[in-house]
Amino acid sequence: MGDISDQLNQLMQKYEQLEVQWKKECDSVQKKDELINQLKLELNEKNKLIVTLTSEVDSLNVYINDSISEKKQQTSKLNELDKKYQKVRDEYNKLKQKLIDRDLHIQEQEKEYNLLNSQVQSETERLIKTYENKIQQLEEEKDQLKQVNEQKEQKISSDSYKKWFILSVVFYPLIFGLTKFLSKKK
Repeated sequence: MGDISDQLNQLMQKYEQLEVQWKKECDSVQKKDELINQLKLELNEKNKLIVTLTSEVDSLNVYINDSISEKKQQTSKLNELDKKYQKVRDEYNKLKQKLIDRDLHIQEQEKEYNLLNSQVQSETERLIKTYENKIQQLEEEKDQLKQVNEQKEQKISSDSYKKWFILSVVFYPLIFGLTKFLSKKK
């Protein structure tokens, strides 16, 4: 009986360890999901900024083109406007290049997100299968222990009960005394 209780206790400890490990894995997945959500928010903010900058650049281009057509008659002002236009155009190209670079960076982040998400999903599925298998094994072991225990209990006859009773009456004082003696020794 003591062996079965020990085995059941060991199985329960294994089960609790698996449950703790499962909770840790769930927390890890949740943290990764939170990071992914944060990256999505940052991505949305960057997209809004891109739209705003594009609109500003387009407005600036319209303004420059209108100014050039109005001032073509005045040569000196035209030169000034040409210089201004060139400067703004350079800024526009820089902004445009930044937007292109940001788009590329965003695409890389999306790829990383997709890769991370697929890894998390496959790892989660693997863990779920592993834990399901372990739980099933533990349940089968528990059922087997119950069956063995029931079979042992069925084999014990009334004579055995009498023998155990007599032995317990005889050995109880010895065991009790030995236990006290050993506990005093410590």
